[in-house]
Amino acid sequence: MANIPAYMRIRQYVVDLMIRHVAIDTRIMSERELCAKFDVSRTTARKALKELIDEGVLYVKPGKGMFGNAAMWRNSTLKSCRFHKIMVIHGSGRSIYIDGFLMDVLARLYDHLKLFPVLLQTLNCIGPIERTLEEIEMYSPDGIIWIRPFDNMAEVIAELRKKIPVCVVGNLPVGAPFSVTMNYRQAGQLAAAWFLDRGLSQSIFVGHDHESAIKSELLQGWKEEFATRGAVYNERLRIDIDSDMVGRMRELMKNKIEGIFTFASELIHVDNVLTATGVKDCPVVMDGPSHYLSRMAKTVPAARLVLFPPLLAELAAENMFQCLEVKGFEPGEIVLTPEMEKNIDSKSKNN
Repeated sequence: MANIPAYMRIRQYVVDLMIRHVAIDTRIMSERELCAKFDVSRTTARKALKELIDEGVLYVKPGKGMFGNAAMWRNSTLKSCRFHKIMVIHGSGRSIYIDGFLMDVLARLYDHLKLFPVLLQTLNCIGPIERTLEEIEMYSPDGIIWIRPFDNMAEVIAELRKKIPVCVVGNLPVGAPFSVTMNYRQAGQLAAAWFLDRGLSQSIFVGHDHESAIKSELLQGWKEEFATRGAVYNERLRIDIDSDMVGRMRELMKNKIEGIFTFASELIHVDNVLTATGVKDCPVVMDGPSHYLSRMAKTVPAARLVLFPPLLAELAAENMFQCLEVKGFEPGEIVLTPEMEKNIDSKSKNN
């Protein structure tokens, strides 16, 4: 497995073996056998084994070989309860840093998973993209919850699903099995309806991204709601993330702009423009949870479009556990209906 230190693969193999055999001192392969299995030198195998011996995970019985130290697990709940190894992955599995959105999603997911007998691992791949499958399999997960996987991970997910359950969370609905998501087109319609119900047809759509299927689906729903109501959709009122967003907004604000829909990641730009132009009677609707950008902004959104409700995480956790516990349980695709939270007030900035 290129670019993944060989001794780490050996180490992970041994640790997984120990977790699955905590009640007895399990004999592991010899240095020679490990070299053959992982196609590495004895120096590499020896490095991995020495670390594990130093940590007390392994010990040597002279003349008999190397064994896992079951005493390490004497009082562990692993001995009295059957645990499942659940892996959580985001995007391509290479999120070195995570933003407020993902923190919120993970917090909700962990809040539900902690209720089940699971061992949780959040994956951050270190190997090349073409080795993602091998790297995931190295950890031998029983199941995977994959949050908004990138398109180039489709083949990896398909291969994994031949062996273990993989729950895809938050991607566009495509009719795929075992996925939990939102009707993003309907979400776009709901956002547009909020403004149109108030006679605010001259409203800006901020943060569209041609590379994002979800944002494009939202925009399509926004357009469809205008068309359904016979309202005129003005393409000039769409601001893409690859444009001079602040400059575009400042230019548009010279005219009568009646409202702004923005993704949470762009709220700070919207706030800067509203503050600089002194506009106070322009309601803002934001997607997603409030996070650090909301705290930095002076603008308080009038409403919030909920695209990742707590129920999404709850269903992902519950269905994953059912897949691992109930033979033949095969959940289909679950598509939730979006909602609008109204009357976001200034208290949210102080919580």
